[in-house]
Amino acid sequence: MSQFLTKHSKGFYLLLLVPTFFLIPQEAHAAAAWEDALQKVVDILTGNTARLLAILSVIGFGIGALFGRVSWRRAGEIVLGIAIVFGAASVVDMLTGK
Repeated sequence: MSQFLTKHSKGFYLLLLVPTFFLIPQEAHAAAAWEDALQKVVDILTGNTARLLAILSVIGFGIGALFGRVSWRRAGEIVLGIAIVFGAASVVDMLTGK
C-alpha cells in the first residue's frame, strides 16, 4: 500500500495544486511583471535611445568615409545591423501572426 501512495502521490499533489490557481487568480497573472520588464528592455533597444545611437553611428561612418578610413563592407554591416535592430519586432509579429 505504501508503494501505491508514493507512486501516485505526485499526481495527488498536482490534483490538489491545480484548483489553487483558480482560487488565487493574481498568482496566475504574475507573469505580467516579467512581460513589463522585457517590454522595457525592448523599448530601450528600439526606442529613441537606439535611434540616436544609430544616427551617431551613421554620422561616424560618414565622417570616416569622408576621410577614406572606412570600407564599404563596414558600411554594409552598419546598415544591416540597424535594419535588424529596428526591424526585429516587425519580423517577429509577421512570423507569429500578430
